[in-house]
Amino acid sequence: MVDVIWSDSAKEDLKDIKQYISKTSKEYAELFVDRIFEVIENLEIFLS
Repeated sequence: MVDVIWSDSAKEDLKDIKQYISKTSKEYAELFVDRIFEVIENLEIFLS
């Protein structure tokens, strides 16, 4: 399995994006972040 390593700036960007989306919808912000992690997980499996 391949591991995706998140840079500090990528983690901060994702946090900022979540905060921005949360201004209009906390639910969609959570769904967005969850979906990002699902895609990364699938990427790790695909690249294995």
